[in-house]
Amino acid sequence: MRIETGADALTRVLPFIGQRDNPRLTTLVLALGYKDSRQLIAKVDSLLASLNIPAEVAEWQQADIPHLAM
Repeated sequence: MRIETGADALTRVLPFIGQRDNPRLTTLVLALGYKDSRQLIAKVDSLLASLNIPAEVAEWQQADIPHLAM
C-alpha cells in the first residue's frame, strides 16, 4: 500500500485549489509577495524537493494510520 506523506499530499492539493477562484489562497499568495498561485506552488514544489522529503514511506502499512494520526 502506498502511504503518502503530508508533503506529497500538499503538492497534489495546491494545484487543484489554484485552479479555482479561492479567496483564501489568493490572500495568502498576495501576502507572501507572489503574483499568482502558480508561483507559490512552484516555490513549494522547489522547497519540498530541496528538503528531500519522500513522497511515500514503504514501511508504513494501512494498519499504522490510526497510530500515526494521534
